[in-house]
Amino acid sequence: MNPTNTVRTEAHSGLMAAADAAVDAYRHALTTYSREKLRSIAKQGADGTPTMFVDVVVEDAIIDAATAAGLNVLSEERGWVDVGSAVTLVVDPVDGSANAAAACRWPASVRPSSWTVNSPRP
Repeated sequence: MNPTNTVRTEAHSGLMAAADAAVDAYRHALTTYSREKLRSIAKQGADGTPTMFVDVVVEDAIIDAATAAGLNVLSEERGWVDVGSAVTLVVDPVDGSANAAAACRWPASVRPSSWTVNSPRP
């Protein structure tokens, strides 16, 4: 059995939508923005550390997809986004931002990092 197919059939659809959005946003950012822009500091993160532009681009895509699927999001960069769900997606939008901004071959993890379910999965 292909593990990827297992994940796709057994994972919450909101998680898969957020993961796909993260990867698509990262790929689009690499072809749209310069490396300088990707690594520029866009804002202060919710965790108190500087947030790179690449993090903002990927985070926005994750939050849009997750909230459209009715999920709360807790992000390292933006903090708490509450849509009143019993399910929360916990993310570090790009784990390894400097490598991602530099377009390294093995840049980073651009998938949602954690999954917190406060009630049974739908």
